[in-house]
Amino acid sequence: MVKHNKFRLIVINATIIMTLFWIFSFAIFNLVKSAQYKSVDKELLNVKNRMTNGFYLNRIRIAPRMTVLIKDSDGKILNNNSVPKFYYENQDILNEKTLNEVKTIEVDRNYFRTICFNVTSADNKTRVIQLLVDINSTEEVINNLLYMLLTGGAIMVIVSIGVSWFLAGKSMEPIMESWKKQKQFVEDASHELRTPLTTVKSRLELLLRDPESKIIDKYDDIEPALSEVNRLNRLVADLLTLARSDSNVIEIEENTIDIKSIVENIIEPYAEIGEMQEKKVYTELSPAIIWGDEGRIKQLIIILLDNAIKYTQAGDYIKISTLEVDNKVLLSVEDSGIGIKQENKAKVFERFFVEDKSRTKANGGTGLGLSIAQWIVTKHNGTIEAKDNMPKGTKFIVTIPIKASSKRIDKSAY
Repeated sequence: MVKHNKFRLIVINATIIMTLFWIFSFAIFNLVKSAQYKSVDKELLNVKNRMTNGFYLNRIRIAPRMTVLIKDSDGKILNNNSVPKFYYENQDILNEKTLNEVKTIEVDRNYFRTICFNVTSADNKTRVIQLLVDINSTEEVINNLLYMLLTGGAIMVIVSIGVSWFLAGKSMEPIMESWKKQKQFVEDASHELRTPLTTVKSRLELLLRDPESKIIDKYDDIEPALSEVNRLNRLVADLLTLARSDSNVIEIEENTIDIKSIVENIIEPYAEIGEMQEKKVYTELSPAIIWGDEGRIKQLIIILLDNAIKYTQAGDYIKISTLEVDNKVLLSVEDSGIGIKQENKAKVFERFFVEDKSRTKANGGTGLGLSIAQWIVTKHNGTIEAKDNMPKGTKFIVTIPIKASSKRIDKSAY
C-alpha cells in the first residue's frame, strides 16, 4: 500500500513537471518562431503593397535576399534571365497558386517564405508576382531551438523522475511517521485494554464457579475486577480525548482565568492525600492570569499533580508554583520523587510511555496523562518540558503566553 502510494506520487509529480515543461517549451518555441517570421513577412507585405500601388513600374528597391518572379497566368517565369538558375529549374515546386497569403516552401532542404499576388502591367496584362525570401538561416535557428527543447525534454524526463522520487519520499515521510504512530498507538491501546479485560474476565469466571457464595466471601475477586473497570473507564476517556484532539473536534473555550485561584481550589484534596501518605504538598503562588480554557487548565494541573503523587514516596515533597513574567505565565510542578532517566525525558509525553510499567499498573495510570497535558498546553500556544529537580525528582515547567482578549483583563478583580 505504501509503495503503491509512493509510486502514484512519483507518477503524478513527474507528470506535472513534464506537463509544465512542455507547455513552457511549446510557448517559447512558438514565440521564437513567430518572432523570426514576423520581420520576413513584414518585408514581403511591404514590397507587395508598393507593387500593387503602381510602384513596380518604377523598379522599386528590393532587399538582396528577396527574389521576384514574374509569371504569366500559366505560371511560366517571364523574367528567367534576371533570376538565378535555381529558381527557373525548380519553378514547378515554387509555383504557388494561392494568392495574397504568406507561406513557407521547401525545395531540396532550402526554405523560402513566399507570397503571390496579381498586378497589371503597362500593356494592361495581368501578371503574377511571386516574392521569395531565403529563410534557411531562420529555419536553422528554429530547428536548433527545437533540437535543444527535445534534448532538454529527454533530460527533463530523467530529472523529473529523480525530483519526483525525492518529493514523493519527502511527502511520504510525515505520512509514514503518522502511520507508525497510529500503528504503535493501536498496538499500545490494545495491550492496555487487554490486561484489564483479562483480569475482569478471570474474576467473573471465578464468581461463576461458586454462584452460591455471598458477596463478602468473593470480595477478593470483585475488588480487582472493579478496580480494572475503573481503570478501563479512565483509559477509554483518555483515548477519546486524544482521538478527538487528533481530529481537531475539541474547541477551546477562551475566557480570562486566574491560574492562582484554580490551583488554590485544586490543591486542597492533594494536600490531604499527601498528609495521609506522609508527603508534603505546598504552593508558592503569584498572580497569574491568562486568556484560555478554564476546564482544560484545571485538567492540566490535575494531571501534573496526579503524576507527582504517583511517583513520590513517604518523606518526599510536591510543590506547585505560578509566576507571571515577560507577558507569560510560568506554572511549575516539582517533586522529590524517583525522577526520570535522562534518555526518557523526551519520551514522557509520548502516548502510553512509562518507565516502570509495574508501578503504573499499581497506581492505576494509563500512560496517556502527559500526552493530554502536552495537547492542552499546545492548544494554548505554550510549551511544557520535564527537567531534573535537584537534588532528586522531576520538575514539569509549563509556559503559556498571556494573549490579549477582546475584553480588558482587570487584574484587580481577582
